[in-house]
Amino acid sequence: MVLDTPGHSSVISWLRYIDDILLIWQGSASHLESFLCHLNNNIFNIKLTWKYSHTTVEVLDLQIFKLNDGSVSTDIFRKTTATNSLLHFTSSHPPKLKSSIPIGQFLRARRICSDDTAFHAQARDLRHRFKNRGYSRALYTNRSTLLSKSSCKKKTRAYVTPRFIAKFNSNWTEINQIFKKHWSVLLSDKDLQQQLTPYPSITWRRSRTLGDLLCQSHYVAPKKNLFATDSKGPPWGCFSCGKCSACRYILRTKEFTNAKGDEMFKIVHHITCDTEVVVYHASCPCGYIYVGMTTRSLKIRIQEHVRDIKNAITCSEPHLLKLIARHFFDIHGCNPKGLSVRGIDHVYMGIRGGNLKQKLLQKETRWIVTLDTLSPNGLNETISFKSFFLRMAGFTCMESSFDHMFTSQQNLPNASTTPQINSRRKQYYSTYKVREAIQSYKHEIINDLPHRTFEE
Repeated sequence: MVLDTPGHSSVISWLRYIDDILLIWQGSASHLESFLCHLNNNIFNIKLTWKYSHTTVEVLDLQIFKLNDGSVSTDIFRKTTATNSLLHFTSSHPPKLKSSIPIGQFLRARRICSDDTAFHAQARDLRHRFKNRGYSRALYTNRSTLLSKSSCKKKTRAYVTPRFIAKFNSNWTEINQIFKKHWSVLLSDKDLQQQLTPYPSITWRRSRTLGDLLCQSHYVAPKKNLFATDSKGPPWGCFSCGKCSACRYILRTKEFTNAKGDEMFKIVHHITCDTEVVVYHASCPCGYIYVGMTTRSLKIRIQEHVRDIKNAITCSEPHLLKLIARHFFDIHGCNPKGLSVRGIDHVYMGIRGGNLKQKLLQKETRWIVTLDTLSPNGLNETISFKSFFLRMAGFTCMESSFDHMFTSQQNLPNASTTPQINSRRKQYYSTYKVREAIQSYKHEIINDLPHRTFEE
């Protein structure tokens, strides 16, 4: 997305950690704001907020300063709303963990602060915060040697120390004392004496906290498969639910072909009559294919098609009928028995959300092009690419051009009468994947793209 945005060549450095980004920009402030506005125009429901400066910037817990001589200085950054959230010394945590927290915090300050003046100021603030949280002994650590390497060597043992590992709880001290009190009973055994250490080694595993119980991760473990024990989930393909009137028109299959029947495609979703937000493939007895989409369940859309076909026999103006109903009226005598429908694609935006309708329209357009179902090869009479232009690159299509749709191959304008697209607008066509959507279609359509009018 960044590489497809105009102005990305001015980005000198792009560093990201989860949802925080540090960006070094070489250019004017107006071009930077235009670049960031372009990034906000996306279909992923991602919105960026930014703050930029020529002299200082804050990212994560780091504050970066640009000095007059061109060098860079760093300091610890804390928000004005930050509170003293250090672990209280009376908390039921292992003593070694609590004694290591001040060392880790002072070590972090020593590494971040680039000069001693800033470090001493942060060290005084840390000491005051630790004192308010009940710490005393750990505050007398020699902070001047925090970054120096320790000269002590690790002790090597000739025996393997057995460890007792369990989840930590508030009775840790009592359990530790019980082990030490009765450890001599195990040491009295001649065989165990050769394997055990003079004192027990106890290690505690982190137990679930209140935060773990209340705040779940975005990842959801897959449910147990109800269809096959050796599979990780429901099988891919299109299936009927067996409970509705639309099941007789559902074609139970795992693959489908294009309009010519010379290329096979696999369904990579589990789609049933009740599946919502799908792209479907409808065919008639004579082999013509129609590609459509629906945001409702597939069975409701099938029932609508069947109702339109049955009611077409009483229609006095056949040209006003919908595409499938008109075809069955002209060729098959308004008999819906030959209608076969299968779901071929499914849209799911995930937990972040986004423009679901736009994504569905893009998939429908791609399948119309890929399966070559545009008239006269199929039943689709029109194809629209406007879903690829929504909220893209900060441009807005004018209504007169935005409502224009690509018609069938026979109605496309000739190359001689079509205004030539200038180089800038042609660049935005290829940049935002419009050409990707039609690259498998006839070469004449690519060359004869109708003119589009944009306004900034």
